[in-house]
Amino acid sequence: MKSTTMLRNGLVLGSFGLLAGCIEPEPLPPPMCEESASIEPQPQPKGFINGVGGTNGLFSSAFHLLSSELLEATKVALTDEGGMPVAGTGYPVSQAIKDIFLKDDPMDDPVNGKEIREAIFGHAVQCALPAKVWLEDGERKYEGKGLLETTAGWFGAALETGDAEDLFTCMATLLNPNWKGVPVFLSGPSVADREESYPHVEALWAVDIASTGRPRYHVWPILDVREETNCSGAGATAEDPWKRRVCGSEAEDCGLEVHIGSWEQDCPEVELDVDGKPTKDGSHFMCKVPPSGGEPAVTKPAIRTALKTECDVQFLFCPPPQ
Repeated sequence: MKSTTMLRNGLVLGSFGLLAGCIEPEPLPPPMCEESASIEPQPQPKGFINGVGGTNGLFSSAFHLLSSELLEATKVALTDEGGMPVAGTGYPVSQAIKDIFLKDDPMDDPVNGKEIREAIFGHAVQCALPAKVWLEDGERKYEGKGLLETTAGWFGAALETGDAEDLFTCMATLLNPNWKGVPVFLSGPSVADREESYPHVEALWAVDIASTGRPRYHVWPILDVREETNCSGAGATAEDPWKRRVCGSEAEDCGLEVHIGSWEQDCPEVELDVDGKPTKDGSHFMCKVPPSGGEPAVTKPAIRTALKTECDVQFLFCPPPQ
């Protein structure tokens, strides 16, 4: 049986346009944020001037409980309509999605298990579908935010593995172990390009599904969390804050690999056009992901994240006081 306490206390999904319905959680107190704490903005890499902003508020532990079922859901279409969506239009959720993911599962938490499924699915739709397109399931509404440019085809067909990797990378950047969602800026070759970046460059992210058939999460920190936040309990090692950020706690194994100090070596900048072909315009990072089993590294398009304020960094990485 999944933990009732963890799920009940954990479902805080921020203000990230979640229209699937939420329950009222028992909020944890926020960590202290001292405005005088100096977190220097990281140097902007050559690329990634533009991208798209959202809110980081997808509760880490709840997401990983259902990530394998979400992966199965990417193998069927979101709707039974076929083709591509039309802006300003709502569409019924496909029966296959209801059967695989939006279901009443007796193994879920009996109080709010269905709401957690709806919340996770809502974030997936926000990453995947264009803005002003929404899905409907009875009274529930899931609205696209157009965060990605590679996943709109999920509307009428299963996602290819590479596009599913983009979806899971987008969702990994939105994971948050704390009660308060914070603004996060995404940029990269798979991300929409319509806004200017935030100043606190956080990390590069990529997900590998092709090697093992299940998501493996890779993060290359750019922000040195333990050096540049003043919170106690940030973790005993440089990896610990990232384990907590992505997995929900330092002790959890959610398939995360943290690549400390190697982002410049593993993630070279490359020039790509909108079709992913080399060009002199625009710069993106493509990260070398070491797959399981000792095979040669594979290259994946990375999403780079940036945070808006010093307090957002504190809220995201500092454990709440007990």
